[in-house]
Amino acid sequence: MMYGTIMKGDMTIDELYRKILRIGRQANYRPEELRRKFLDALSLPWLEKAEDIGEHLPLPELYKKLYEIELR
Repeated sequence: MMYGTIMKGDMTIDELYRKILRIGRQANYRPEELRRKFLDALSLPWLEKAEDIGEHLPLPELYKKLYEIELR
């Protein structure tokens, strides 16, 4: 994690999602801000998967689909 920026790094999709939600609650982020922070934290391969799945899905649905891919 860099100062002020969340990066997925070696976190699982689940860990990243929960971290974004926790920080979002503390910072009072709106749903669209949470989604943007989540997408910004993904590495390029994961971001490409998110775009393939449906970049316009609500964050909880996008998270679930990425999580399922990670479990394979």
